[in-house]
Amino acid sequence: MVRMSRLLPSLVAVALLAACAAPQNDGPESIAEKTGVELPSALQPGDGAEPDFAPGAAWSDDTRESFVVVVYGSSTCAPTATELATVDEQTLSLAFVYTQGPDAPCTADLAPNTYLLRTPDGVAATGEVSLEMTFLQGDETSDSTVPILE
Repeated sequence: MVRMSRLLPSLVAVALLAACAAPQNDGPESIAEKTGVELPSALQPGDGAEPDFAPGAAWSDDTRESFVVVVYGSSTCAPTATELATVDEQTLSLAFVYTQGPDAPCTADLAPNTYLLRTPDGVAATGEVSLEMTFLQGDETSDSTVPILE
C-alpha cells in the first residue's frame, strides 16, 4: 500500500503543472484563426528591401476564404484582433485591442505580428477590398485603411 506522504509531492507537482498550463485570460479573446503565420508574398519586402512597417493585408489564397494581416510592433505586446465585420462588399472593418499584463513589460523591438482571419460573408469575390483597422490602446484610438492585396 502506498502511503499518502509519498503521493503528496507528486500530487502537488501535478497541480502546479496544471496551473501553469492553464490559459491565462488577461485580455479579450482573439478572433484570429491563427497568429504568427507566414507573410504572404504580397506582404513581403522585395529583394532585400526593408519593410515599411505599415500595417498590411493580403488574401491567403485565390479563394478569398481567408486573409492575413500584419501589424508591426512589440513582439511581446501584440494587439489582439477582437472584431471583424463586413461594412459592404468592398470593405471590411477589423478592431484590435492592445492589452498588457501587469507582469509582462513590452519589449522595444519592432516585429511583424501576423493574423490569419476567416473572411466574413458578403465580401466581393473579385475586385479590390479594403480593410479598415482600428487600434485601441488604453483611451487612445488610431485607424489605418489598407487594400487587401492579391
